[in-house]
Amino acid sequence: MSTTTTTTPTSTTTPTLADALTSGPLARTVALGICALLGLADIAGTAGLGADDAPPAFVVLVGTALGIITLAATLPAVRGRAPGLLTVLCSRFVSAALGFGVYFDDGAPRWAEIAVAVFVCLTLAAFGLLATAAQAPARGTRP
Repeated sequence: MSTTTTTTPTSTTTPTLADALTSGPLARTVALGICALLGLADIAGTAGLGADDAPPAFVVLVGTALGIITLAATLPAVRGRAPGLLTVLCSRFVSAALGFGVYFDDGAPRWAEIAVAVFVCLTLAAFGLLATAAQAPARGTRP
């Protein structure tokens, strides 16, 4: 009586950059980094307040306030605090929504429309990364 043992080859896959970016903690950190950079861009927009083709002062000041709120909430969000994450998400959403006004202003320069489009795309990318990070299982758990 003889027993035969068969072994099946195990396949090892090398994680790609996309896999690394959509894994829980890294995706969250990258997304919050994007949000922090967008907050800095909102604050930097204050420099153009007196320019000839500047947006209305109200929009600039609200954008600056949203940038400060984003930066203030980023560190608690990185540390895993839910109120910090919610604050970052809300401030970035309102900032992106505030930018859409440039498409309804006939006097707005073309570069402003392009900048708003880029910032909205970056905001959506950050939200997408946060969504995939929230769905990623915790390390060491089984699906």
